[in-house]
Amino acid sequence: AEGRIYHDADSHLMEIQGWLAPYADPGMREKLLPPYFGAAGRMVEALGKKRDADYWEKVDLEKNLMNLKGWDAFGAIDPTERTRALDMLGFHSQLVFPSIALSQFWGLFGQQQRDVELLYGGARALNRAMTDFCAHDTRLLPVGFVPLDVPALAEKEIEEAVRLGCRGIWISAMPPGDKSPTHPDYNGVWARFQDANVPFLLHVGANPRTAPPAFVNNGRPASDFLGGGESIGAKDYLVLHTSSEVFLGAMVLDGIFEQFPRLRGGCIE
Repeated sequence: AEGRIYHDADSHLMEIQGWLAPYADPGMREKLLPPYFGAAGRMVEALGKKRDADYWEKVDLEKNLMNLKGWDAFGAIDPTERTRALDMLGFHSQLVFPSIALSQFWGLFGQQQRDVELLYGGARALNRAMTDFCAHDTRLLPVGFVPLDVPALAEKEIEEAVRLGCRGIWISAMPPGDKSPTHPDYNGVWARFQDANVPFLLHVGANPRTAPPAFVNNGRPASDFLGGGESIGAKDYLVLHTSSEVFLGAMVLDGIFEQFPRLRGGCIE
């Protein structure tokens, strides 16, 4: 990347088994759920077996840097490798999101787990881990995660995430429980984002992203799978944006950006 300044708005750390637990408080480690790898499980299992001392020379890293994705990527889980990858790519900075660690305390799309102690203890562990991964290189901008389920606890974890060094905080675009994120109960949340000058971030992965499955049952031979790092079907793309669109629309229509004029947010992917 040459000739201008390049900022990568959507990079990911690819967590492995046992990665999150050391960052959790005592008593919380046993409560963490097993990480959900989905179809990528075999790739993760193979990770430690194939990367010997000269692995990257064997795969011709200079030639294949942009072809290696997910857990196969250079710098997927090793912070020193990530720094070298940035050197090779020429990027000036990179937002670094977690990938599957949310499944260990928040559940898939937040629908499976509502243990408040686990919810916020897990989020704090994740934010510690993300800032630790990025601490050695100022180009790596760690993205934390804070559930909005309990406003008072969310406010506390936003403050802690900022203290740890998170440069952005991922929140779900789905309503937290039965209240809109624009409800006055969440004024303290938006005030903390504004006062810290840290943006909230919406991103695919913390929201349901699938079209009704019947649309795939079309009696035709063509596959709906598009390939790539995420197993997102062609028809999922038709609805991928809607949860973030509704979230941001509600924020506009309910006057949150007038009430908090220095509040900033990002919609990633």
